[in-house]
Amino acid sequence: MLDASTPALPIEITSFTVPSNVLDLVLDGDLVYVACGVSGVRIYDISDPALPNEIAVFDTFTSAKGVAVEGDRLYIAADVLIGLWVVDVSDPANPTEIKTIDTPGAANRVHATDDLIVLTDRMAGVRIWSTISSEPSLFADGFESGDLSGWDSSTP
Repeated sequence: MLDASTPALPIEITSFTVPSNVLDLVLDGDLVYVACGVSGVRIYDISDPALPNEIAVFDTFTSAKGVAVEGDRLYIAADVLIGLWVVDVSDPANPTEIKTIDTPGAANRVHATDDLIVLTDRMAGVRIWSTISSEPSLFADGFESGDLSGWDSSTP
């Protein structure tokens, strides 16, 4: 980690190792979410930047390639076995799976906004979902086609 308060002269504050390759990371306030390939997603509290503290691990059972955070949702691009993983991080020390969405190829990177989730899929291009409501957990069955007929609010 660097202190960039003087952008022309960043100063290293600390560094730390993770159990696998770092493939992506996202900073959200005092938390950093790190995609560590087959070691899942690691969540670190960096409220004291000199002493980063791992507070949780979300095991993806496949290679976590990319991460994005929007509100209390963590989105994970999880390679070929899963695709997109949606995780509740309202309590970051206890991340909880909400839903997985299989994609046709190998999910690689993910970005999220208030109402969109965009995922790169190496074999199938770019996938875009609308979260449809203010609750990103409410995905529609048949999402990719825009068919909302199978939507069930009882299934997160």
